[in-house]
Amino acid sequence: MNIPLYDIREAMKAMDKNVEYISVCQTGRRAAAAAFVMTQHGFLVVTLNYNPMFEL
Repeated sequence: MNIPLYDIREAMKAMDKNVEYISVCQTGRRAAAAAFVMTQHGFLVVTLNYNPMFEL
């Protein structure tokens, strides 16, 4: 599912806390913010960051 950071608080109402979520964005800043908000509400979240040093 793709949820904009602006909508994450509303979307969490319908999300399962027993599922591990991956938060991702182009720079990693919004992903970190979303993960922070979600973990504060009891969700298990990991962030996936793009690192151009590992580009193939």
